[in-house]
Amino acid sequence: RLATATLPPVQRDGIQATIRALLALPFVVILPLWSLAFARGVPVMAIYPVALALSVAMMGMIWARWPTKGAMEGRDAPSGLSLRAALAEVANPALGLRILALGAVSAGGTAYWAVMGLALTPATGTGGHAALYAGLVAGLEVPFMLALPLLPRWKRAHLIAIGTALYAVHLVGIPLLAHSPYLWLLL
Repeated sequence: RLATATLPPVQRDGIQATIRALLALPFVVILPLWSLAFARGVPVMAIYPVALALSVAMMGMIWARWPTKGAMEGRDAPSGLSLRAALAEVANPALGLRILALGAVSAGGTAYWAVMGLALTPATGTGGHAALYAGLVAGLEVPFMLALPLLPRWKRAHLIAIGTALYAVHLVGIPLLAHSPYLWLLL
């Protein structure tokens, strides 16, 4: 965000959409690999020690490569507001409503992981289908995220509303279709 702050909005949004798409790509690779591992008898609980080891490795990389203070050109100037003034801004009903709306939209991701795991694992007997399904969802997210910069005429709020509606239909469909081959049509 800091690196693109001085760019025109369309270019900035395109760069950030590309970065978000790149962050989704590991799901496309890792989750199907877990699906194969589960199919070969690896217990689902093996995710925890593997995730711990990877988290420790990533923390080490961050610790070693984090820029020193002043190494990055800072474009975010402090607001200069006192704590009281900042809390007064947050107490503004219009801002509070936006924060609640963003929280509701963001909660969809958490609901997705919970619903998908709870519905698909018992339906199939393993975590393999859940991992494969999640990997395919992530794989489909990538082209749509990359297409966002091609829609500059659309207001961001409208795109968020459309995405939220589609996501809600998807979330409702997972438990309804978990025991059916029609589940894959939700993708």
